[in-house]
Amino acid sequence: MKPDFHLIIIVIGIMFAISLPAAYSEIQPNNHILKEDGIGIQKQIQYSNQVLAIGTTDSTTKNASPAKIILVVKYSDHVRIGYSLFINAKVFYANQNPTGNFDQYYGFIPNSKITVQILDPNGVLVKSFTGVTDNHGYYYQTFRIPDNSRLGTYSILISVHVGDSVDSKKIILFIQHKPY
Repeated sequence: MKPDFHLIIIVIGIMFAISLPAAYSEIQPNNHILKEDGIGIQKQIQYSNQVLAIGTTDSTTKNASPAKIILVVKYSDHVRIGYSLFINAKVFYANQNPTGNFDQYYGFIPNSKITVQILDPNGVLVKSFTGVTDNHGYYYQTFRIPDNSRLGTYSILISVHVGDSVDSKKIILFIQHKPY
């Protein structure tokens, strides 16, 4: 009966030794011990379906850095009083749209929180909007320039939040006379 037990142990050992090199190549890229203000963070190395914890542990957990996002905007930069400003924005994963192509049809992020602020030439907030992108990462907003608006150069601040990731753009808007 004992020889069978030893044979099983030997077979399991051989199977483990054969699978170890292949599993070792599957180590996740962010597996290193982090020290932040003297707090030791647990290091985890993943081998196939097994996780080995090495190092000190604390109640603090450190997540991988958030995915980088990119906000791409199209807008009308010259608008006359009484006419509408159009803002079109799309949100993408930066690694899937490195050139910031507005018309790209993949890599977009739905349900991204968008904030738009329009500031007059003196930096005073005129109007703000919030919304979320649709299923294709698209956000659209119009705003009619009121008849009592000051002429000049306005700033539009657009920002997007996806989890812990943020991107923002500052664009310039020129408000012109109403046509006669």
